[in-house]
Amino acid sequence: LRICGSLSLFPPKDVCILRCCCKSFEAVQISWLEYKEPIRMAVSNPSAYCWSWKNVPSIKELTFEQYSQQQLEDMLQGAKSLEGLTVTGSARWREIIGVPKLPQRLQRLTLTDYYYLVRMEPLPASLQELLCSDCTTLKVLPDLLGTSLCELYLHAAVYLTAVPELPSTLQKLVCITCGKLRQLPDLPNALRSLHVEDCGGLQVLPDLPPSLTSLTVNACIGLGQLPELSHTALKHFRVSDCERVQMIPVLPGSVESVVVTSMLTLQQLPSPSPQSLTLLNVDSNPELRQLPALPQQLTTLLCSG
Repeated sequence: LRICGSLSLFPPKDVCILRCCCKSFEAVQISWLEYKEPIRMAVSNPSAYCWSWKNVPSIKELTFEQYSQQQLEDMLQGAKSLEGLTVTGSARWREIIGVPKLPQRLQRLTLTDYYYLVRMEPLPASLQELLCSDCTTLKVLPDLLGTSLCELYLHAAVYLTAVPELPSTLQKLVCITCGKLRQLPDLPNALRSLHVEDCGGLQVLPDLPPSLTSLTVNACIGLGQLPELSHTALKHFRVSDCERVQMIPVLPGSVESVVVTSMLTLQQLPSPSPQSLTLLNVDSNPELRQLPALPQQLTTLLCSG
């Protein structure tokens, strides 16, 4: 369905054609004032947003930009079927300091450029993915992260000092540029992927669960050592620019790729190398003098600097 440009002279409330035929819409593209967002509903005119939501109540995916706190709250009050919500803020919107109560069926929440966010309401139990990017004033997360959360992404939450208890369902945790984060909570047994990067205040990592298959630790200058790895199901291991880490723990036999780069004080790698290893990258380790015996299955070796 396409509404021609000539209708742009009419306010949203006067454009009633959608109301007659869109009772089962799950996604819609609206073009308003020459702004377009494919797949998910997104318009730069808040009044068009409000009209669209009230007249298409079955929308499941919504992207919300250029709004006020009251408009956001009004929009979410009637959100009965919403499963995915993306809220993009702006340095201009100083009044947006909190996330209102969220729909109880919500599964995916993305908050980006939320520069003045300081608080979040408790998350719905149905939430499976939470992404907070460039929420630069956020200091705390809700005590309860839901009972269904599978993926948690925290990027550029520079004032975040702690992460609350993680739900047992969590499978992926990503923390990037969280400079005041001192430690992580205990990791759930379901966790399969952990990515920690540019978290200068982090001094220690918690014990890793046996289920972990991917571990990335980059540019954590306060980290003194890595936790034990041999009991995990690791397939992919990467560590770089952690200048205080002097030793790599014994790797499990399941490891397929190992990337250890720019480790200024690292002198040796664990021996023997796992027989499953197919890729080894040890670039830019100035104190590394020798490599352990390498398996016959190794297909890629990068070693320079």
